[in-house]
Amino acid sequence: MHSCKICSKSYTPSFHTLIHPSGCRFYKCSKCDHMFGQKVNLFRHLELHKDVRVMYSCNGCSKSFTRKDSLERHEKYHCCKTSTKRFSVKENI
Repeated sequence: MHSCKICSKSYTPSFHTLIHPSGCRFYKCSKCDHMFGQKVNLFRHLELHKDVRVMYSCNGCSKSFTRKDSLERHEKYHCCKTSTKRFSVKENI
């Protein structure tokens, strides 16, 4: 038997302990009591509770994002209208 180091649940075989921690929700939102398994997801969720959100706008289209890394990922795959270059992942445009 293998035990989760977070919640002490036991599993067999050992690969279950590698995927189980995502099911342990021990990061709690102080605003609405929603629980998260990863601290990064809690931080992203907390952005929803802010009264004023910073918006990051794409210079190439009308899309805007609440997170800078989302804008950067979007722009990385954006179709360049001033060039003949085209990039993959059309959904991100």
